Amino acid sequence: MPDLQGEPKSKADLIQSLQYTPLHLEKEAEDFVESLGFLNKPFSFEREQLALFLRTLHDVVGGEGKGDEDDGEDVEVLG
Repeated sequence: MPDLQGEPKSKADLIQSLQYTPLHLEKEAEDFVESLGFLNKPFSFEREQLALFLRTLHDVVGGEGKGDEDDGEDVEVLG
């Protein structure tokens, strides 16, 4: 966790990041949880990747892209 008082101790203290934590997945069907892929577990990512994360979340949960060809963009999970 960054030191909010004083000088940063490392480069990581200067990078804004977000924590994604899915909630209540135990209430969902197992096939749905499995279909989430990497979105079914907590992870963190850099703030500048927020747009890509939101697009990926929309595509996976909204069913977009199922059966579509790869658009050439890759998602990199950090954390």
